[in-house]
This record gives sequence, structure tokens and C-alpha cells, in this order.
Amino acid sequence: MTASQALQLSLTCHNIPFSFKQACNTIEEIACIRGQIDHPVLLNEIAECLNDVLRAISIGVCDGVKLKLTRLGG
Repeated sequence: MTASQALQLSLTCHNIPFSFKQACNTIEEIACIRGQIDHPVLLNEIAECLNDVLRAISIGVCDGVKLKLTRLGG
């Protein structure tokens, strides 16, 4: 989803409670719209390492992180 699509969805559905699971393709794109959307944002695949998560938290991009823990990866 592009940043403009995520923003439009949040504004159009502002009375409907939901969370974005990775609202955009990059942390930078989410940062551009984060202040304009009311819905919580969860990071998913774009958080590839601990530094990505810490950076996203430090710039206020996400409300949470969706982790998938697996024994063998994948």
C-alpha cells in the first residue's frame, strides 16, 4: 500500500477501529503519514532486524511490532 492509499483509508474509515499491519512499504513512508492517521500501526516484514524496530520506535512510527517466532525460520 502506498502512503497516500494508507492515509486515504485511515481518513475514510476513521470511525472504524482497526490496526494497520505495516501501513506502507517502508518505515520512511509510514513516518511521512504517521501524524495524519488515527489508527495504530504495527510493523511486520519491514522490520528486518532489531535496529529497524528501535529506529521505528525512536521516531514514533509504530504502536507495536508483529513478531512471528519460528523454530526453523521462514
